[in-house]
Amino acid sequence: MALLQRLTDRLIDFGIDGLVTTVMAVLVLFHLTKWASRRLRDSLVPGSADTQPHQLFPLLHTEGLPPETASLAGGPAVSRSACNPRPPGRPTDPDQPAHNNDLRTAQTDTSRGIALAEIAQDAGAQLPNDADPTMRLHSGANLDTARPWHIAYFDDARHVEALRATCAGACLVAERFAHLVPEGTIPIIVQHPRLAYARILARMHPEAVRAPSLFGSAGVISGCFVHPTARIGAGVVLDPGIVIGEGVVIGNATSIGAHAILGPDVVIGADCSIGANVTIAHCSIGERAVIKPGACLGQDGFGFATSRSGHFKLVHLGRVVLGNDVEIGANTTVDRGSGRDTVIGDGTKVDNLVQIAHNVRIGQRCVLAAQVGIAGSTTVEDEVGIGGQSAIAGHLLVGRGAQLAAASRLMRDIPAGERWGGMPAKPLREWFREVTTVKNLAKRRSGNSP
Repeated sequence: MALLQRLTDRLIDFGIDGLVTTVMAVLVLFHLTKWASRRLRDSLVPGSADTQPHQLFPLLHTEGLPPETASLAGGPAVSRSACNPRPPGRPTDPDQPAHNNDLRTAQTDTSRGIALAEIAQDAGAQLPNDADPTMRLHSGANLDTARPWHIAYFDDARHVEALRATCAGACLVAERFAHLVPEGTIPIIVQHPRLAYARILARMHPEAVRAPSLFGSAGVISGCFVHPTARIGAGVVLDPGIVIGEGVVIGNATSIGAHAILGPDVVIGADCSIGANVTIAHCSIGERAVIKPGACLGQDGFGFATSRSGHFKLVHLGRVVLGNDVEIGANTTVDRGSGRDTVIGDGTKVDNLVQIAHNVRIGQRCVLAAQVGIAGSTTVEDEVGIGGQSAIAGHLLVGRGAQLAAASRLMRDIPAGERWGGMPAKPLREWFREVTTVKNLAKRRSGNSP
């Protein structure tokens, strides 16, 4: 994108403006990108000119690479002498502390680990002929910190050097990069390495998928207040200081952290994790939800009828309704509805410090990064991505699959599938064009243009 801006700057300086400028710049950039992609692909995978691009992110392995990256595959061998074959959590010298990864593994994993054959089966992959299918891996780690009992993954050509030097016991990798895996590390070829890694790591560390109880005791711990009419499912964990109101229903195997408060008639599904100091009122939560510490759900929204005599509060009678597999980040707030419920659909993930106002409806499988604010009665359809610190005005519609860049200020509807950004937000290409135009005007005014 920086190259496109420079090309546009140069064309404007020569007096070519408007649509012609954009078309010429895009054509030049397109041909340069094709040429660079071919050169990089041929250098990384010799003789593979017909290799298919990355399935999820087509430019992931070419865009923004430093010039020296293309030569990494053919460079000198990287020493792997630092690889330590000792088992996790057992230093060879009793006076020497274990590596950080060893400590984590020793605390959270069983001694058995998972056999390579099971990992390959879970990933839908085949092991190399010379791999030992009974070899067991105990945890996961980054390429540069992995040890022989770890599994790692690689899906970005900018980290080729780390791949060539890794000490991991096995590495999930796309087929076009498999030849870069060093001797001593077993390549497991998959279509989407990051996704496969996430699934395998969840199996290795099921206790880390959601925050465990700080005290680890099932049942009602001393110091909790539970109303006699509340219904507590089997295997529920209640940490000290919890207050559970009248008519609350908590599903089986749910964990609730210390000093959480559940107001009257709150419903929480099975296998949920409610963090410490969470406040929930007027709320229904589905199964397998994760509510992180300090979140507040179901408080009144910000609504007033104004007059010269002051501001008269609008009564809120709606609820907050969360679907299954929803995650709410730490210190996030979700206001209850006034005219309708505030709804967050199945599988949506909300980061820390997000504000969701009354009557907002968010669809399924959306992602909201930290410090996003959504004003009242806005509808966000399924599979929308919203970058951090973005603000969305009220009563808008964000269409299915739309994306909003970080720090944007949205004042009007986004059609389905479009990518917007800026302040005020607009289609990305329009925003970039405006930024380039303003930049060139400033250069001309200051007399610095050639």
